[in-house]
Amino acid sequence: ISLTADNIKDTVVKDGMYTIDQICTPKYKAACERAGLTT
Repeated sequence: ISLTADNIKDTVVKDGMYTIDQICTPKYKAACERAGLTT
């Protein structure tokens, strides 16, 4: 499965590989907000 902004919550976050906080560092905050990845 290719990882995309649309499926990130249902793949690596859901599986516990990474948390949204680990993915959405300050560098990527704007991109995460556009993708709907917020805690």
